[in-house]
Amino acid sequence: MLGARRASVSAAAGILQKAGTRGCVTILDKARLEEAACDCYQIVEQQKEKWNEETETRSPGRRKIGPPSIP
Repeated sequence: MLGARRASVSAAAGILQKAGTRGCVTILDKARLEEAACDCYQIVEQQKEKWNEETETRSPGRRKIGPPSIP
């Protein structure tokens, strides 16, 4: 979870698991979620993009870091 303490993440995951949504969460408003997150989210996103660019330069066609593809 974006910028949340581990205890908060564990509590939220437990609630989701009891609700039967284990393994699948849909983000309905990514912009609003990013707005509510701390600055660390943007830092992680920037680093991820940097790694993806470096990976593409070294190994063209290699899978990028990011969410899994949904068929």
